Amino acid sequence: MCSEWQAYKDADWRRLHSLMRDYYCFDGRNMLNVQQMSALGYLYQGVGIGQTQRG
Repeated sequence: MCSEWQAYKDADWRRLHSLMRDYYCFDGRNMLNVQQMSALGYLYQGVGIGQTQRG
């Protein structure tokens, strides 16, 4: 993501996960919670904060 739009922040990430084939999330704005995204099963990478392991 390269936007701070509220629509991305408020997205139903659990539902989106169920629709995805691969679970990568690259957050260029560091607006999502690393622990929550990892717990949902995403391979989350925030710019400047590194990558998490899938939860």
